[in-house]
Amino acid sequence: MSQEGGYCEITLEPKLASRAAPELYGKLKQHASDTVVLDASKVEQIGVLVMQILIAAVKDWGSRSVDFEVVDPSSAFCESAKTLGIDLELLGVPATGRA
Repeated sequence: MSQEGGYCEITLEPKLASRAAPELYGKLKQHASDTVVLDASKVEQIGVLVMQILIAAVKDWGSRSVDFEVVDPSSAFCESAKTLGIDLELLGVPATGRA
């Protein structure tokens, strides 16, 4: 169980199809009160459901004033977001961390 106000860094898997969504959701839920940093540098493929989970997480963490950030997004991560019409800021990617 995570401590309130803790820190969690998660490295996203290369393939994040819909079947990876429940596991990612579970990890995020375990760290709901923690600052979360997701390393997206290895992402080669990411599905719509995973993108939805990330957007919801960014909004949820933000509504509670808890930091949530996606760092080092791969080109595939950025291209998938662009293809889906998703602004990277909605995914927690700071302007300086874009691939």
